[in-house]
Amino acid sequence: MFDGGIVDEAIKHPRLKGSLAVRATWTWVSVGPPSKNTIIHQIKDDMFVGAWKVIGMESHSKIPRELIVIVEPDELAQSMNRGDILVLGRGAVSKYVTNSINPRPESAEAVEVGHDRLRGILSPDILFGTALHVFHNPSDDVTDHDVGFVTSSKHTYNCIFKYLITTIARYTLEFKLSGKAVPAKSIIDILAPLRDFILDASEEICLGIPRKRGRRAEADSELFEPVVTAKAASVRFRLHPSSSSRTRNLDTSKPFRLLSEVLRKANNGDGPGVLKALEESLKSVDESLKQVEAIIKTARKQKLEFSATDAPTSISLGNRAISAIRSLETVEIRSKTVQGDIYAVDLHRKWCRVSTSDTDPQEDWKLSFSDDLKEKVRGKYPRRVEVEFDTYTRPVVISGSGTLLNIKDINQ
Repeated sequence: MFDGGIVDEAIKHPRLKGSLAVRATWTWVSVGPPSKNTIIHQIKDDMFVGAWKVIGMESHSKIPRELIVIVEPDELAQSMNRGDILVLGRGAVSKYVTNSINPRPESAEAVEVGHDRLRGILSPDILFGTALHVFHNPSDDVTDHDVGFVTSSKHTYNCIFKYLITTIARYTLEFKLSGKAVPAKSIIDILAPLRDFILDASEEICLGIPRKRGRRAEADSELFEPVVTAKAASVRFRLHPSSSSRTRNLDTSKPFRLLSEVLRKANNGDGPGVLKALEESLKSVDESLKQVEAIIKTARKQKLEFSATDAPTSISLGNRAISAIRSLETVEIRSKTVQGDIYAVDLHRKWCRVSTSDTDPQEDWKLSFSDDLKEKVRGKYPRRVEVEFDTYTRPVVISGSGTLLNIKDINQ
């Protein structure tokens, strides 16, 4: 479950410089207030405008919802006003409106929404009469049907809500530069391949538009343009999800998550893992590998430290990461001999599958064969065989397709 709130009042803390004391209507009554260092994302006018970090709480009442939460700016945050929506952690908030609710709420109140009892805030709205903000997982598609009824501690509301918009807190990649003075060219060098990767991967993943002949497709690039913000001694590359209704079902953080996964696998020397992650999400793998290598080369040269929202521990990208990427660059015809179990055969379409059970990691190959090998392939399966075949793959690949050259049974 995800929690959040709506701001009633936010004032400068009298003793802690730069901090705010926030009084709000919260949804956490049943689970208790957030722990120290929890990140709160701020939504203003249906747009993500910044993030705050909880540094403490003050109580002037025995009612948990009326705790005063003390926050300090964490990302982009500048001010906070009455009516701003606050999302705890990495959740999303969907806004619904209605003008037919009965009774009409006079002030903001915490509610449970739908059969899944999602947490939400029901509040008066100047334009629409009543607004309902539902806090949920960003990957969940909360439909109008899911908010058919709403329950608070005082009332059960049955009415038709109209969906307006979903806002997701932004995913963050951070490249921390060492030193007090950083050449502008270094910033440009790291930004260029990063931007290329994000835009290209976004068009493929979110819009299903692959690159043609290595060039970026003509699409809504501004939809995925990464936003750059900075703070002392570091540069953070941040993605700003669109609040347009066109992107309701698009998770525009996926390319950033993919890049984070790829860089960490490369840093661990896991070339096959890098390739698998890219192939599961993209068709233009070769172009993406060049962009990733460019990012890592600059990171190594400038001694950058890298971290991400879902992987906050910093890593330094170096020679091992470069070697992992370079091991994937050459696609060539290779001849292989493998001993394993033939476990599937299609004599009509002329293919078979062979896997190894005594290797780590396990290999698995789908091999096509000619008519003159059909009788050698025919027989009981699974059975132990030795196969010779050609495959057009990268050297590190251990699963894929190939052309069978010879097959013989192994008597156990």
